[in-house]
Parts: sequence; structure tokens; C-alpha cells
Amino acid sequence: MTVRACALLVILMLAGCKEAPSREDRVEPEVTARFTELPADYTNVAFENRLTDTAEQNVFAYRNYYDGGGVGIGDFNGDGLEDVFLTSNQEANRLYVNRGDFWFEDITEAAGVGGTHAWSTGVSVVDVNADGLPDIYVCNSGDVRGDDRANELFINLGPDQDRVPRFEEAAAQWGLADTGYSTHAVFFDMDRDGDLDVFVMNNSSRPITSFPERQIRATRHPDGGDRLYRNDGGTYTDISRDANIWGSEIAFGLGTTVGDYDRDGWPDLYISNDFFERDYLYRNQRDGTFEDVLEAAMAHISQSSMGADMGDINNDALPDIYVTDMLPPDDARIKQVSTFDSWTGYQNGLEEDFYHQVMRNTLQLNDGDGTFREVGQAWGVAATDWSWSALLVDLDMDGLKDIHVTNGIYRDLTDQDFLEYFGSDDIVQQWRENQELDVLDILDRIPSRPLANVAFRNVGGRFEDVSTDWALTAPGWSNGAAYSDLDNDGDPDLVVNNVNQQAGFFRNETNPAEWLRPTLEGDGDNSAGIGAQITLHHAGGLQYLEQMPNRGFQSSVSPRPLFALPAPADSLEVLWPDGRRQVLSGPLTGDVVLRQADAAAKREAGPRARSEAAETWYRRLPDPGISHTENEYDDFQRQPLLLKTVSRDGPRLAVGDVNGDGREDLFVGGAKESPGRLLIGTASGGFRLEQEFSEDAVAEDMGAAFFDADSDGGLDLYVASGGNEFSRQAPALRDRLYLGPGMMASELPLLFESSALPLPADVDRDGDQDVFVPGGMVPWAFGQKPPHHLLRGDGRGNFTAETVAADLGMVSEGTWADLTGDGSQELVVVGPWEPVRVLDADFQPIAMPGLDSLHGWWHRVHAADVDGDGDIDLLLGNVGTNAGLHTPLEMQVGDFDSNGWTEQLVSAAGRPYPLRGELLAQLPSLADRLTSHEAYATMTFADFVDLPSERVLRIDHLRSFLAENTPDGFVLHPMPEEAQWAPVTAFAVLDLNRDGRLEIVAAGNHGGFIPRIGPLDAGRGVVFNFEGGEIRQVPRHVHGLDLRGEVRDMAVLKDGRLVVAHNNGPVTLWGRR
Repeated sequence: MTVRACALLVILMLAGCKEAPSREDRVEPEVTARFTELPADYTNVAFENRLTDTAEQNVFAYRNYYDGGGVGIGDFNGDGLEDVFLTSNQEANRLYVNRGDFWFEDITEAAGVGGTHAWSTGVSVVDVNADGLPDIYVCNSGDVRGDDRANELFINLGPDQDRVPRFEEAAAQWGLADTGYSTHAVFFDMDRDGDLDVFVMNNSSRPITSFPERQIRATRHPDGGDRLYRNDGGTYTDISRDANIWGSEIAFGLGTTVGDYDRDGWPDLYISNDFFERDYLYRNQRDGTFEDVLEAAMAHISQSSMGADMGDINNDALPDIYVTDMLPPDDARIKQVSTFDSWTGYQNGLEEDFYHQVMRNTLQLNDGDGTFREVGQAWGVAATDWSWSALLVDLDMDGLKDIHVTNGIYRDLTDQDFLEYFGSDDIVQQWRENQELDVLDILDRIPSRPLANVAFRNVGGRFEDVSTDWALTAPGWSNGAAYSDLDNDGDPDLVVNNVNQQAGFFRNETNPAEWLRPTLEGDGDNSAGIGAQITLHHAGGLQYLEQMPNRGFQSSVSPRPLFALPAPADSLEVLWPDGRRQVLSGPLTGDVVLRQADAAAKREAGPRARSEAAETWYRRLPDPGISHTENEYDDFQRQPLLLKTVSRDGPRLAVGDVNGDGREDLFVGGAKESPGRLLIGTASGGFRLEQEFSEDAVAEDMGAAFFDADSDGGLDLYVASGGNEFSRQAPALRDRLYLGPGMMASELPLLFESSALPLPADVDRDGDQDVFVPGGMVPWAFGQKPPHHLLRGDGRGNFTAETVAADLGMVSEGTWADLTGDGSQELVVVGPWEPVRVLDADFQPIAMPGLDSLHGWWHRVHAADVDGDGDIDLLLGNVGTNAGLHTPLEMQVGDFDSNGWTEQLVSAAGRPYPLRGELLAQLPSLADRLTSHEAYATMTFADFVDLPSERVLRIDHLRSFLAENTPDGFVLHPMPEEAQWAPVTAFAVLDLNRDGRLEIVAAGNHGGFIPRIGPLDAGRGVVFNFEGGEIRQVPRHVHGLDLRGEVRDMAVLKDGRLVVAHNNGPVTLWGRR
């Protein structure tokens, strides 16, 4: 008798000794919130995925020991009520038939679905044999050998006279007794031949630390790796290799999701992998094969990817993807259980082809062109702790999909204090000497902290955490989850499978007055119409669903799609898996049936495009043929507590007619060891390379400006040198002046500082040009005040340097503009961790209502009359809301260990931002005070830092703003939400559509943030107008600009063309159609 069978016998014996709950004696729980958790004596479901640690069976023997079980939903007896199947790891799986009003009956033994193999994980409910009855496919795994790990397929034979369904196990007969370490399986018609194929996702049994330091993704493994099985009519054939499915030992699959992400009518696959292996996005090639296009489609992904779901969160009929990870939402727990890659470790992962990965949940917003933008932090769903299931479902029935996430790991395996104990010399020595360790004692040392599940309400463009308001926060260790309208009242209820706790049943109390639930009846061997795409049209918008029950984490949701009706339904459109289309006209409500047999003829399959204007305003022109190449430099080696690199902020542009031919020329700055280049405009509208400033290639070009330095009527070029790669007083920090027309080098005062940019102006009003050169930073000492200089010109190309005493801090950008309308120029400067500062021509600060105390991580400021009212407004480019940062932020700057080096101590809401290990690596003298991660989690810097700060900087604002100039001062208008998804590092103001009104173009992105924050790359360029005090965004399919990549500068030419400079990328040119 197997261990599992013995466990089942014991359970049955114990059950006979307890008085069973009575349906008649149930006490109705009080309804106080959106959901009501129903206890076991109400539902008659006492299921518990009980794990019992032994010296032989534990998390050290089997890495995925605490991954838990799944939930399967289906109407197995055909009575119109959906039933619940729950998988168990060490005991029998259970099937509960729904008897109505949330009363369930355990029919496991009568139905024959308890399972005889070890360690069940995922469950897929699907009609495999197309007889109209849902079958059950169970994935098995665990630290077992041989065919005890084989997956099981229970074929539904139909109900008996007591409405109890009977099943027969037939996995081997169907060719689906996969013996890999299976997590979940998803059934779908991958080749659109009318039957259901299946993707079986397998994890790896091999210890993480045993893998070689090289990429082995392309090496198939006989006992592991994912597998794709083609349905050949009564049996399944493994076609994984021929279909281009990865099958290596590093496929640590935890989530498998199917959806037509590119809307070409063919189902695609998203596989989320744990640990260091990146996820896979398989695009269906329509010929029985797939192509992994993840790196072309997504800029970055989750690192320890867990569950995933695909669904349309913004009602644009495009499937988005949400993936869970392990980032806690609160600071103290982050410090107790989290570690993040170092910059070097992150770069090593890129070199090993593991791609850009971040340790947090990711929300990939479908852009409609085959690519996604990751907005999880901006939308408020990036941090939910050790998370498993991800479900996109409209829980409050308002027409927008919400998110439900399950949480919990029975033992905190990443608790940093435990890991330090486990890695202590004593324990390591015992391992080395093969001494027998007390495994159970070690397990007891791992903290076990129950966590609350999370519910996010979709409020349009962002989510709100409503877990408490909706009464979904009962602490525990939850894994698989599924939704179903178990009481047929028109809203989705939730079922959750827990470790060492009873399964959770959550009744939805929304009870909408109207709803729409289509039942799909497919043709042939796909009776439930799996893969059908359903679009509900109603006043004010649409809702889009794909019929794909196997989703979330190890689970299967209801196969009955459910729509809210915020407005009367105009029509319901179904695109069946074979390409046929069917439309039901409104009014529609309640239950409706759609039959594939009634659908119209097939449509031609092809990529679906967004609704587009007849033609866009702008298009990309041939590039000038110039690219920027960034040098490799690790800012964090000398300053490990920085949050962002400070040496990757070029190139900057300068525009002017250098040779007096009436055509504009272009200077493109270079990185260290790359020369700046001068391009001359040609008669054909292009540019040709005129000059490379190779003799000064060692310098980092921070900014440039054309102006007449020697009063000869021609333009000269000033290039500011700087960066963080050079020591103070390094010759490469000296600025340069090139006199035209030949651009010959001319002498400047001997200033060896890291300059920000040159700002020419006749500061002293003597008729010639002076240059204000603000300091960008102090090399190797970010946060300290750099010096600033005014170079007074004599009109003959000679300059005298004066130090500007004004307190300007670090400067990233500045501009001269007449903000007051008095005919004189004011100076506006911004910088990282600095306020917006306004000064007069004598460099005295000017109070500007609305701009005072506006502290941010400012990258750019641009002055222009954007609303045409005759005064100058300001555009302020900030870091944005997608960095996971929360104000107020504070940075203390100083030499806190008296070693001659400057440290930057960042705190958020008064708590230190660095992890304990990160802080001790920079300040090892603090080890005696920071005795544990648990203690450090609640400390402030004042608890352990004695030396005073040289400077204290702060950030109060993260958003980018348009500052409107009014008679009463400046009024701040946040730029469109899309502009907040990435840092704004460049502006352009021009009339794109020639209607007499100015458009504002904001662009950015930056890949230089620490791995904890990750690359901020969701920007594509945002275009908007400002009129009547309101911002109006112009859709991209109207304006035509696609400014992805790391944009650092933009310049507008006189003919309306737009020049765009990218860091470590090309200079591109855009023009009117």
C-alpha cells in the first residue's frame, strides 16, 4: 500500500469519529464586506493541504515542498452548479460536488479521483474526449522516483442516479502520463484543427547551486523540461523539440498562461520560470511551431516568476500579462527576507543570456504592436510578498478586471537571519565533515509567518489595494486559487487552496442586478470552445475575454465567462478558435448560449491592429547615420549606495547653422572614449559627418551649445565636460571651446570640474556672450555641492571665470527664460534630489509661487509658452511613478566612517532604504550595532549613525509636471499618466499637425537604476496639448512618434523635423508626412 493510500485510510477512520456538520444547522455569517469567508461547518468542506515534515521528506529534500496545491472548477455532474476539485501534496486529492447554496459533498471515493500517485500539484479541468463532460488532469511531482510521479487523467464517465460523477484514470492510454516534475498543464487548440493539445509545464529537480556558469537553455533534458503534446485523435504525441519548445533543466516553470497576445487568431503561450532562468513568450507560428519572442516583446520581466495570468485590464481588447514574484510591500519585511542582485550580478546575468529580470510582480501592458510596457509599480501592483496565484477577474462587477493574488510560504526560506545561521561556520563544518544534522531542528529555526492574500481593485489606469475592505486578508499560506459563480448569483466567488489550513471559500456579496454569462458550445473535439475570444460591446466601451480556464497558479477557473453590465449590452461577438465569427445583438442579459455551429464563415487570420487614423502626423525619416556608444563604467564600485548610475546621461545635442548656408547643423556629444561629432545639413535634407573631435574623445560630453563667442557673426561651439569616471582635477574634466567656422580649439579658463552644460547669455548686458556653467556633480561624491562658474566673455573669444556663490546644488539642466515678463532673463536650474531654483541675472534667488520647495529627481527643465498666452511656462521632467519609490525620500550625504569617502544614506518615510548587507558593505564599522536583519528592519539612521551629515537632500515629488505661468504664480499640472511610467529626460515643443497650436513631446527611459528598482523603460514618448488649463493627450496612432529606448535629448529643426538622441543607441530623425 502506498504512503498516499495509507494516509487516505487514516483520514477516513478519523472522519468517522467526528460529527459531520449539518446543512440545516448552519448559521448564516454576517455580511460586512464585498466578500464573506465561509467556514468549513458552513460549506461542509474541511479540506486541508496538510504537510508533515520528516527527516526524509522536507524542503531540503524537495525544493518545491511548500508550493502547495491547486483548485479545479467544473460542473462534473451536469446539474448547473459548478463543483470544486482540490489537489493535495501528501494526501488524497478531493472532489466536492456543489449541492447548492454553498453546501458541498465530498464524493472523492465514489468518483474515484483521489489519485494514487505522489505529490499532486496543478489541476486542469477540460473535456479531453469531447463528450461534453469535464475531465480532470492532475499534475504530479515531488521527491519521488519512477512512475509514482506520473500525471493522471481522470475521464468523466457521467453521473449515476444520485448525480455522482464517476471517473476512470486513463493518462497512459492517452499518452499523458508525463513523469516530469510537473507543475501545471494547459489545454488549448494550438494548431486550430478542432481538438485540444496540451502544454505540460515541468520544473527541475536539480539544486540551483549545481548548475554551471553557462547557458544551457537549448539542451533538452530527458527527465525534465516543458513538453508540448499534440492531440492526434485519441492519443497525444510529444512534439516539443519539433515545435521549438525549450526543454532544459533550467526550466523552473511555475506559471503557464495561454492567450492570443498579438490578436492574430492563434493562441500563444507565456511560461513564468522561477530562479535565474528567464520566462518564455511563445508566439504561435501558425504551422504547429512556436517562436520564443520574449526579448523582442518585453523590456524586462519578473525574476522569480511564480503564477501568471493573461487578461485585458484596460478594456482595449488586447490581453495584458500579470506575473507574481516575491517582493514584500512593507519595508521591514523587505529587510528581513529579501536580497537583490548587485549591479555586477545583474550584468553577469545579462551576459549569460538570462535577460533583464527584476524581483517584483510585473504588469505587462499590451501595446498592440507585439510589444509590452511594464507598469506594475506605477499601477500599484508590484509588491504583494511571496505570491503564487495571479487572477485577473472582475470581482466587483464594474466592467474592469481586478487582481487577486495568493500569498505565503509556510517557512520563510529567505529569512536573512536564518540564512546567516545556516551559512555559519559551525553548520558548514558539520556538512563538510558529513556529520548528521538534525534536519527537523533546522527546520524549526526557519520562521513561519502567515501572510494575507491581496485584492487590487481596478480604478482605471491604476489599482487600489482593497484587501481589507473586501475582507480577503485572513492570514495564511495560500497557493492555488480559482474563481467561479458557485451560487449562480452573477458574481465570481473565490476558492483558495492553503497549506496547513482549511481551504478558503469566499462568497462574493456584490450580487449585481444585471450580468451576462455566455455558455460556449464548441464543435467537434473542443466542446467548451476553449480559445474563443469574446468581446462585449456596450455604451462607453467594451470588455474582452478569452475562454481559457487553465490559469493562475496550478488551477482551473470556471469555464463560464462572466461579464458585468455597467451599461446595456449592444452586442456580443465571439471569434471561435477555428476563425469563424458569431455576433449576438442586444439587449443581452443573464445566461445566453452560443453555438459554434451557428457561426459565420472563417475570416482571414492576420494581426489585429489598433484603430488607426488615416495617416499619422509624423513618421520616422532615414537616420543621420550616427549612434551613441556608452562606455562601460560601474558607478557603484566607488559609491555602492547610489540608487542610479550618474555616468550614463548622454548624449546631448546642439543645433545651429555653423557654416552659414542657411541649413541647420547638428552636434552630437560623445561618451568617454567616443568623440563628439559635427554633422552638416545637406541640400537633400539629410546630414553628413563633417568633423569628429577625436583629440578630446577621452572626455565625457555633458552638454553643448552653439553661440557667437568671438562676435564674428558665426557660431562657435562650447562643450561641457564632466561625468563620474574621472578623479577631481582630471584634465579630461576641462570644458572645450571650438571657434567656427573651422571649429578650431580655443583656450578656456583652467577649470577641472564636472560641468552640467553651458548656458550662454549676455549676463552682464555688455553686448557680448557670457556662459554660465553649472556644476553637475562632484566626481565620486554624489550629493556634495559642486562649484558653479560664470565665464565672462570679452567678445573676442576670451573668457574669465568667476565662481557663482549661489546655492544651486547638483544641476542636471538649466535654461534662461523671461518668467516674469519684464524683459530680463531669469535662470532656472534643476537637479537630482534638488528643488527647482529660479535666480536673476545676478544669481540671486527669486521666490516663485508654485515652484518653491519643489524637490524632485529632476532630469530636465524646458521653457516655452505652451498655451500661447504670452508668458513662459515650464516643463519639468522627473523620475516618474514606476520606480517603486515612495515620498518623502531623504538622502544624507557625508563621510560617515571618516575614511575620506562620501556615502549617501537614503531613507524612505524615515526608514533606511539599503538592506543591512548593502549598508555594512559600505560601512562595516556598523556591524556591532546592526546585529541582525530583524533588528535593523525597524531602525532609523539616527539609531546607529553618529556623525552629522554634510548635506540632507530630499524628494517630495516623483511626477513630471507642466508648470503653468499665471499672474498668481505657477500652477502645477501633472503630465499624462503615461508620461509618469518612466523618467522624462527630454522635451520638445512644436506644432506637429500644423494647426497653430503647440504640442509637447516628453520622452525618456533610463536603464541605470539599481536592480532593486530595475530598468525604467516603459516610455514610448508622450504627446499632449495644454489649453484652457487642461492637458489633452494625443494618441500615438495619431501623432506617429514611437520614441522607445533611452532618449536623452531632442531638438526641433526650423522645418519641423525632430531629432532624437538615444543613450547607447542611434540618433533618429522624425518628420511630417
